[in-house]
Amino acid sequence: MEDIVSLDRCEEFYESIFTTFGLSYDTATLSQKRRFVITMTRYFILDKLPHGVIYEDGNKFAVKDDRSTPVRELLTEIIEEYFKVRNQCESCEDFMKKYAEYHQEPEIILSEEIFADKDEGLSAFARAVKRFYHYKDIN
Repeated sequence: MEDIVSLDRCEEFYESIFTTFGLSYDTATLSQKRRFVITMTRYFILDKLPHGVIYEDGNKFAVKDDRSTPVRELLTEIIEEYFKVRNQCESCEDFMKKYAEYHQEPEIILSEEIFADKDEGLSAFARAVKRFYHYKDIN
């Protein structure tokens, strides 16, 4: 979603996610960790949006435009909540536990397959993130 990529703290958010889970943060790793990027985006951002804000339209997400709170504002709040919890934790395990507690949900256990390198094509979202980072690297 272009709305996520355009957030002020988008790069900082993804860098934090990668380093929290012990991954290098660079465009090559981003391309290889497609499943990881998708899983983290869904868990930390999309699943935290209020019900009905987004919906699946075929194989992509679409935003309902009839919300009283703009989606960008909701996304910014979600990212800020992430950092609020992350900045209080020293380890990945501690963070995942406290993040689940903060959102009053069960702690998730991430499967090893999301950490595996993939050669499959990038999703539209991953391509948008890659373009954004590549653009920032050039400028």
